[in-house]
Amino acid sequence: MAYTSTNPYLNARCEYVLAKLALIGNPDGEDETWSPLVDAQALGSQDAQRAHETGEDIPVPAFFADVPELKREWFSGWNWYDEMVDMQNCSGCNNSRGDPCPCHG
Repeated sequence: MAYTSTNPYLNARCEYVLAKLALIGNPDGEDETWSPLVDAQALGSQDAQRAHETGEDIPVPAFFADVPELKREWFSGWNWYDEMVDMQNCSGCNNSRGDPCPCHG
């Protein structure tokens, strides 16, 4: 039976490594690195939400720190959450038309 981690950061890192190794083994194969990158982005958004709610200082996860692509996507998720909070608090975005303001739209 294969080991399954309960650490989502480790899971994303391992999936990314396995996808990269698959490309080395079969350069003409399908690039599956997108899935762990999406996971890293979602984890960044979740971490940003937790930091926003608790005031906790959350550093880049150790499993992402030395992989530029995972780190970039984690920050992307963090930035997406910050943008969402900005839009929720923006009077221009919360108008009667339902359209975002020029700054966010």
